[in-house]
Amino acid sequence: MAWIDDRLAEYAQSPAVAGAFGALISLRWMPGTTWASKFTSLLAGFSVAIFLAPYLVEVVGVTSKPGASAFAFMSGFLGLMAMGKGWDWISTTTFGELVSSIFTKRPT
Repeated sequence: MAWIDDRLAEYAQSPAVAGAFGALISLRWMPGTTWASKFTSLLAGFSVAIFLAPYLVEVVGVTSKPGASAFAFMSGFLGLMAMGKGWDWISTTTFGELVSSIFTKRPT
């Protein structure tokens, strides 16, 4: 049974697990979106935690494993929220309005 305790401690300190939990927890505050957009946002938040958090840890200079896990947690949490806002923007913007806003001359 000791190997279970060792594995559990190893997983609990893993930045990937912390990032996944950060993304999962932030799903709670996503207002009325579809399950497809929630799943995509969850994957995006997890991806941000996996790929961006190590860079942030290196740039900031965090040397402890709990500190790295905290960065991964917050990256997953905020990455999911940012993706959720992106889904909201995509779903409310029509392609015609977007193209016309790009090519319409603005008064100077």
